[in-house]
Amino acid sequence: MEDPANWPVLIHCEMGSSRTGMMVGAYRIAVQGWSVAAATQDAEKHYFAPHKHPEYCAFWEELAKAREQ
Repeated sequence: MEDPANWPVLIHCEMGSSRTGMMVGAYRIAVQGWSVAAATQDAEKHYFAPHKHPEYCAFWEELAKAREQ
C-alpha cells in the first residue's frame, strides 16, 4: 500500500464500514505513525464511529503502544 504504483487502494468488508474503518485506522497508526486521536478523528470524518466499537479502540491503543516500544 505504500507503493504509489499500487494506488488507488480499495479496502472493504461485506458491510463496508466497521471492519474497514478499523483496518484503515490500524494502518494509519501502525504504518503511518498516526496517533489514536488522529486516526479516530479521521475515521469519524469518514462515517466510522470508533466509540461504538470499544474492542477496535482497544486494538488501536495496543498498536500505538507497540509502536512506541
